[in-house]
Amino acid sequence: MRKREGKLIKGGEKATARGVRTEVVRILNRVYPGQGREVREEALKGVQPVVETRRVKRAGRGYPVPHVVKASRGRTRAATWVREAAKGRGKKHRRRRADARVRERRTVYEERKRVRGGEEKGGGGRSEALAQRNRRHKEARANRVYTQMRWY
Repeated sequence: MRKREGKLIKGGEKATARGVRTEVVRILNRVYPGQGREVREEALKGVQPVVETRRVKRAGRGYPVPHVVKASRGRTRAATWVREAAKGRGKKHRRRRADARVRERRTVYEERKRVRGGEEKGGGGRSEALAQRNRRHKEARANRVYTQMRWY
């Protein structure tokens, strides 16, 4: 948690970062009574990547090779994607930072709940963080041919 706070705002404004985090949980608790923290964590799990591609050089040429993402890196990537998506959403609609993050997390949470429930795709809000994860997974799927070049 402290690591995320430190990265939340550059320039050493950790008090502001804690305030934003607290405000996000407070708003989520209003929307989902008593489940604010769980919704926040569930949304991050929903964005967490499983695979990604890394550049591997063979015979002077670089190939995008799919790799499994470690849990710690996946959590960090998910938090970054949600933060960046909320930043873009906030600029687009002129929202406060906490409101934009809540909106992004709610979108991810609702999308994850809808998919888990077996409902058909389509409808609902679009999350830029989920789109980012899906793009990464799609790229890794497309480059499965190069898995033979892994050396780990």
